[in-house]
Amino acid sequence: MYTNQYRVNGNLVFYDDTGLDGLKELWVDAIGRGVIKDLNHFTAYSADEWTITGTVDGDVYTEGAQGSILVLEVGAVDDARSQVQRPALPFKLTASDPLYFGCRWRLDDATECDVAIGLCSTDGSIVGGVTDGVYFRKTDDADTIFIATEKDSTETETTTTISAVDDAFIVTEFYWDGVDTITAYVNGVLKVTQTTNIPDDEELAIAMSFMNGSAAANYLSIDWVRCIQCLAAE
Repeated sequence: MYTNQYRVNGNLVFYDDTGLDGLKELWVDAIGRGVIKDLNHFTAYSADEWTITGTVDGDVYTEGAQGSILVLEVGAVDDARSQVQRPALPFKLTASDPLYFGCRWRLDDATECDVAIGLCSTDGSIVGGVTDGVYFRKTDDADTIFIATEKDSTETETTTTISAVDDAFIVTEFYWDGVDTITAYVNGVLKVTQTTNIPDDEELAIAMSFMNGSAAANYLSIDWVRCIQCLAAE
């Protein structure tokens, strides 16, 4: 990965410039007095820092890998669910305050499950939709990944045209431009530009949810997840 830098609202932003294509929306980190960020590689995971919901057949834990991986596992029960969400709601898609969200994740079975990963209002089961949020979604009995923007329980859902693959990591990212547009990327490639039902008046938090679609044990593995926002005013 090649990392470059530029300024956003006076804050120093580091972005992934692997393609050397001038695409500055895929942020890695940021420094400055106006920066709000939540960066997770799960090297020091604590369950106390997350709201964990689901069924008795669900579990959340980390497993050994370079950098560590968070696993949301469900037992061999159809519709068993496991979810984590930050208890605080630090992010808001406000005017003049660009925001980045990204997650690298993997499914053992890319078809028989429901997945939702993104920024959402507090909700115990985001796979079924939320009141407000911007998140990537994959539904049971399909492998296509969608981006959803949802405001006041009204959503716009658009396909990224990309499919999840068994046991293969995928990177899903979106960027709020601080004006009126969400752009969504899969594996570093722009796939969707969306301007409707953007939740620009609600506080949001990182959330990741996984629900089984068969009577076999399945899991969602998360390598990293991060959200970074640069405010125009402290």
